[in-house]
Amino acid sequence: AGLFVFAAVVAVAFLLGYRTRLVGAISLLLLVSLHVRYPMVLNGGDRLLRVLLLVALLTPLGERWSVDALRRGDIRRRVASVGTVALLCQPVVVFTTNAVEKHRGEHWYAGDGLELALSDPTMTTELGAQLLAYPPLLTALNYAWVALLAGAAGFLLLTVGRLRTLAALAYLGAFVGIGLSLSVGLFPFALAASVLPFVATPFWDRLPGSDLRACLGSHLVRFVPSTGRPRSPLDASRARPIATALSVVVLAWMLGFAGVDVAGVDPPEPLDSEHLDQQDWGLYAPDPAESYSWHVVVAEREDGSTVGLDGGSGSSFDRPPDASAAYETFRHRRFASAVDGSARVDGPLADRYAEWGCERAMPTGGDIESVAVYRLHRSKRIDGDDTNPQRVTILDRACR
Repeated sequence: AGLFVFAAVVAVAFLLGYRTRLVGAISLLLLVSLHVRYPMVLNGGDRLLRVLLLVALLTPLGERWSVDALRRGDIRRRVASVGTVALLCQPVVVFTTNAVEKHRGEHWYAGDGLELALSDPTMTTELGAQLLAYPPLLTALNYAWVALLAGAAGFLLLTVGRLRTLAALAYLGAFVGIGLSLSVGLFPFALAASVLPFVATPFWDRLPGSDLRACLGSHLVRFVPSTGRPRSPLDASRARPIATALSVVVLAWMLGFAGVDVAGVDPPEPLDSEHLDQQDWGLYAPDPAESYSWHVVVAEREDGSTVGLDGGSGSSFDRPPDASAAYETFRHRRFASAVDGSARVDGPLADRYAEWGCERAMPTGGDIESVAVYRLHRSKRIDGDDTNPQRVTILDRACR
């Protein structure tokens, strides 16, 4: 608990812009350590958050609206470096690679990819399920999303001023829609953060409090006094080559692995590692799955009776009525998928999960004989009849 409190304090300092790069680097290390500890509950949104934070640390994040700016006293209105290029390229890489991956499928560029994605009740919110009643609207939204993905380089990199701000706001609106209609974790939030740098200066200048020192007032400024020390050209000349070199490496890593993934080829042997390849952005690509599945955990007593342990759909093998009935959160869904994958290769996670199931079933009464995990698989209903789920036993362990 103490480490989480420390991480929260560091995160608040990072948001306020106090010692921005230092606390940002600490936040990244804490985030990576957490992800390494619990890889079974992560999805692409967590990976995008890590990548964005890494790239952002190569830019002067504390330049304007920050405690660092108050303490320093001088503010540069414009900054251009290899690091800022990398920061602007990252979301374009995400969108472009996803557009290429989707083009390899059959549904997105045909107009029905979004409908297929929203037809998964284990991932769709109530609003997303309601949208299924309006196929023409879904088709229009599908093509709009594909256009934003495929045209990202033009919309975000080749526009300027108000036009670029309008483009960024269009992407932000799309991310709001994703977050409201699909249970995909941090993805829409990380994507939204990635396009904020494309919002042009006039937009920020019109916001209340754009003059941070005047907004905070003299009372707060007393607690963060100016250092009275202007930027040292000598310090900058020493740090700039290092920052530039790191930025070049990150930019090459970003573009190189994105190109490898888009081309569908393997990188050279020394670089062929899933830990290095963090630029594969295949959410719902090339096509959304044409079926969906959910898991049911059942303990069997010695007398043959059963009790459900999943806290949602219980021991019922009927279709869950909505996403929340199948999994409490998207983290639970990811964990169930990880247990599923571990069971297929007789991995340790499946064994530990079975032991946990036996322990949890004991207080329900009776002598627990075994614990089983079932995956129920069902085709999505699109212009056709609903089908009965197919049950597959992925894990069955004795409790004695």
